[in-house]
Amino acid sequence: MTLTNARIEAEALGSGAGGLVEIKAPAITLGQDSEVNISAISGTGDAGELTLTATQLTLDNSLIATETLTAGNAGHVILTAKTITAAKPLFKAKL
Repeated sequence: MTLTNARIEAEALGSGAGGLVEIKAPAITLGQDSEVNISAISGTGDAGELTLTATQLTLDNSLIATETLTAGNAGHVILTAKTITAAKPLFKAKL
C-alpha cells in the first residue's frame, strides 16, 4: 500500500474515543507529504489508537502523529514491521 500526498485521520470531538486507525499490508509506504494522525480536538475524549503493521514500512517525508488539545489522552501509536526505512520522517506527539 502506498500513500502519496494523502491523509488518514481519526478525531475525538466529544467524550468518546477518537477510534482506531489500523493499516495492515505486506508493505506500507507513506510517501511525500502523507500523514496518518489521531487526535482529540474537543471535549474529554482520548485520541484513540493508530496501528501500522507490515513486513516493510517505508516513511519518506511523511508524518505519523497523535495529539490532544483537551483533557483526553493523546492516544497510542503502534508500529510493527520487520524492516522500517525512514527518509525525513516526522513523528509527533502533542499533549
